Amino acid sequence: MPSSSGVCQSTERQCEGNTLKVCRSDGSGWAAVPCGEFHVCADGQCKRKQLSTCGNNTVESGEQCDDGNQISGDGCSRHCLKENVEIFEPMQAPQGMEGSPFVLGSRTCRSSTTRNKYANTTSTLYVKVSPIICKLDDKDVISLDEVKSHINFLSNVYKGAHVKFVLGSVRYETDKDECEVFFDTEGSSILRKYSKRDAISVFYARNIFGGNFPIGGFANLSGVVMNASAFGQRNILAHELGHSFGLDHPHSCYHGKDTSSRTCGTRGDQLCDTPADPGPAGVNGLDRCSDGTTKNGACTVTRCESISCPGGEKPHFKNLMSYYHCGVELTQEQNLVVRCVAENDQKARTSARRPCTVNTECDGGTCESGFCTNKPANVCTAHSQCTDGKVCVGGQCGTCRADGLVVSDVALCCGKKVDNIGRCCTGNNCCLSSVNAFVTSTGACQCKDGYERIRPGDASDVRCQKIVPQCVADGDSASSDAACCSHERNDQGKCCTGKVCCGPQNNSFTTSSGKCTCNSGYEWVTTNDPKDFRCQLKQQPTCKADGEAATSATDCCSKERDDSGVCCRGVACCTAAVNAVPGANGACSCQAGYVRINPQDPNDVRCKVKPAAAVKCTLQHTFSAGGFLRSGHTDIISNMAFSSDGKTLASASWDKTIILWDVSANKRIRTIKGHTSGVTGVVFSLDGKTLYTVGYDKTIRSWNVSTGKQTQALS
Repeated sequence: MPSSSGVCQSTERQCEGNTLKVCRSDGSGWAAVPCGEFHVCADGQCKRKQLSTCGNNTVESGEQCDDGNQISGDGCSRHCLKENVEIFEPMQAPQGMEGSPFVLGSRTCRSSTTRNKYANTTSTLYVKVSPIICKLDDKDVISLDEVKSHINFLSNVYKGAHVKFVLGSVRYETDKDECEVFFDTEGSSILRKYSKRDAISVFYARNIFGGNFPIGGFANLSGVVMNASAFGQRNILAHELGHSFGLDHPHSCYHGKDTSSRTCGTRGDQLCDTPADPGPAGVNGLDRCSDGTTKNGACTVTRCESISCPGGEKPHFKNLMSYYHCGVELTQEQNLVVRCVAENDQKARTSARRPCTVNTECDGGTCESGFCTNKPANVCTAHSQCTDGKVCVGGQCGTCRADGLVVSDVALCCGKKVDNIGRCCTGNNCCLSSVNAFVTSTGACQCKDGYERIRPGDASDVRCQKIVPQCVADGDSASSDAACCSHERNDQGKCCTGKVCCGPQNNSFTTSSGKCTCNSGYEWVTTNDPKDFRCQLKQQPTCKADGEAATSATDCCSKERDDSGVCCRGVACCTAAVNAVPGANGACSCQAGYVRINPQDPNDVRCKVKPAAAVKCTLQHTFSAGGFLRSGHTDIISNMAFSSDGKTLASASWDKTIILWDVSANKRIRTIKGHTSGVTGVVFSLDGKTLYTVGYDKTIRSWNVSTGKQTQALS
């Protein structure tokens, strides 16, 4: 039994009577799944009962499957549908495809002879799609406009079978448990609950849990369950409807039959018109073969342009029924299957006439009794021009809608009101929390606090929406930060943006380089926000007491911090750590060879090494400018060096040369050439016999001082 707290392990499953209790994936509680009349809960599973009443090997006219009687047109009994039509997706043969038309539902379309009857059929069959949209926390998991685009896409995908899909009635589901589907325990019950006799149901759940890989959707003959959180929903829906109309996956082995035991040779599905397909790498448990082994996906597709499989197979990876999601192509045989199933197994859900709800859906014709006719539509400009209780909507006469039905125009409610999801309603039935309104003591419908009427001038529309504050412009005063929207609000209460906020009101200023900087003694309020130019007084550090360690002198405030990092004051600082010693009279003196760092500050007893005596220099030689100018360099002198005996001077210049000078004679000894660009450095060896130079030509060169010849060059 579940624990009293409702907390469970995500893998737990338990039976309570004929109801299966499944722990949710986050362990937050239990989901209750009734096993139903034709299943029994045992061993943590809903197991199918063995029924012997279904089946007389004949599918009478108008039936959807063999229901075990000879009554023509009874639409197939409920127990037959429950017994025979199971989930198609994901395919984990043999269990996963037990409801496939090729296996149970479509005895007629197994025959290629029967399918070929429709090879030249060009007339259009219409299929109504009735969406059930989960609405949680007052928000649709998918918009109705997106659903309509999905339906238009389906008609394009299946145009080769001449099957066109149109929007049927729309329903909304607000139960969270219903909208988070556990595939392996709730899949069949969801499809049974929302199945319709005259339409394909598409249930848009918020999430689908379970399986060996993320599940985008699954299907049976009556409809599809879609994961509204999945990527590529249009293609997923088209793929799942392919199952509803008899199409299988083109796998390498199918329903326990290996490829080698089939007459299709190397072809994959039962149509024998698509190559064998091992499936995409990374998707496990795609198929189970006759030897009991489970096959995992193995092929790799590159940008939906090419495919590589270990066994050399060449799958049709752009086929709608493959797992690669690279295209929506269908073969001629696949189109024949879809048309055949539409004409037979899905006959109750298809029509040669286009279903409709208003004239505008009939391409200029008239909508009568739910189907389009070729009669010219009733054109109108006012309700009085319409008959039979109809109203004028969009220039055409339409039928009044009953309470609870979604409408595209409030006029179709014929004087009644419309709630927040577009449903007709009457009186206080409209004034609910779902429209953010409530009924007052006087019987009036009023918006909740913080909400306002969507259409204040229309008394029939009681829907309310959240009041959105108007953004205050830069420079204007605002009552709160929120009123400035995404802008800032300075200390004067005015909205501003970027450097407009930089000024005295925020204790900041703009430098000459255009940078916003805090005033002296101030720091940024938020250091990581480039749009916030507000500054505040710097936080003063907490002063450390004498004897306490401090990370910096600032932490000691007006006191000292000795060399060991401890705060101190006056003679208390007089220790060897600051090179000082207490004197006999209590005064603090520096150790021998040391002097005070700040001799004018009696509180600073720190000492430093006594500076050495100043070095006096005497003039040894004065060079005559004339001698250098007459026979010297032709460009800037970049460097000079004396030999160790002081008799020779070497000068380096940007003119690519080095000149050796006799210091005492003030004369040039020789000019050394070799660098290919300006010379930037020059130095003598200790013995004065070798000269080393470096230049902009990226070389280091050595020269014989006596001869001026190069002895070595490094680059």
